[in-house]
Amino acid sequence: MQTYTIELADGKTFENLTMNGNNYVSQTEITEDDFTDLSHVTITGSDGSVEEMDDAELIQVSRYSDGWYFILRALSQDEISKRDVEAQTFYTAMMTDTLIEEG
Repeated sequence: MQTYTIELADGKTFENLTMNGNNYVSQTEITEDDFTDLSHVTITGSDGSVEEMDDAELIQVSRYSDGWYFILRALSQDEISKRDVEAQTFYTAMMTDTLIEEG
């Protein structure tokens, strides 16, 4: 059975993961708080395969009788661009003491 190791940008690793559909499954408890830095994610399979994601997103973490399931996905370039523009806008507003209304 193929297993996976996931390493986050901050060095945190999750080992001996299996797959169920598009979910990674851990026998060790995992919570959303464990995913602190998803700016770069490396997924290594026991077959030697390596997948890297920049700017990943945690979709969900769920507990089932056979383990903790979680899903990661890479953000699209459009999502990254939108996030960066929003961050620049809020930074500019903060620096110029401008109120921005969300809506």
